[in-house]
Amino acid sequence: MYILDMLSNINPILRILLVIVLTVAAIFTVKAIRRFSQYMLTMKIDSKAASEEILTRRYPRLATIITILVSAVTFTIYFVAVGMVLREFKISLTAYFASATVIGLAVGFGLQGFVQDLMIGLMLIFFRCTQYRGNG
Repeated sequence: MYILDMLSNINPILRILLVIVLTVAAIFTVKAIRRFSQYMLTMKIDSKAASEEILTRRYPRLATIITILVSAVTFTIYFVAVGMVLREFKISLTAYFASATVIGLAVGFGLQGFVQDLMIGLMLIFFRCTQYRGNG
């Protein structure tokens, strides 16, 4: 709360510039996270192995989990950045969160089959991982 009180005493133009800088930093953070995930997904497992043997082919479940996590982090960073920009323009964040909730519910109902398949797939991935660990 101390940081918010300190920022509220700054000139509004400087606050808007600060939000712009933070938004640009968020964009670069998302790009760095995506590049790192692409590096992780395409790196060779062993230097002696064939060049075709990359992480996505050898561990497809891990590749799926990394992709989902990167998408979730990307969405969270953009959501927070947009919220900060709206806050500086004196738009109520309550309305922002309420709108996001309604849109999320509508999209959730529309994509119910897809989300169900995704959850079943993740459950199979985690169940098989724990099943193999339990036997070995």
